Amino acid sequence: MCTAVVETMLILDLNLSRNPNPCYPLIVPQTQFNHEKLKVYQKAIALVSHANEILEGLPKTLAVHGQLDRASTSIPLNIAEGNGKHTSAD
Repeated sequence: MCTAVVETMLILDLNLSRNPNPCYPLIVPQTQFNHEKLKVYQKAIALVSHANEILEGLPKTLAVHGQLDRASTSIPLNIAEGNGKHTSAD
């Protein structure tokens, strides 16, 4: 059996079904996007979770069900989109 030294930010994947040679493990980088570090993004994700709990108690036929679902989901999506832009505003 082979051993390998890897950086702490990497994950060793020794699953032989995907990697037949354990001497050369697949190295999968851990990815965290910049927007995931933002407190406002984390709170927006918490809001989506809370909104989903509320939506479970509402019938899907109500208009407010769809509105709350779309509105809560759009907040973290807009934060991620805005954080990914690296060009000047239009």
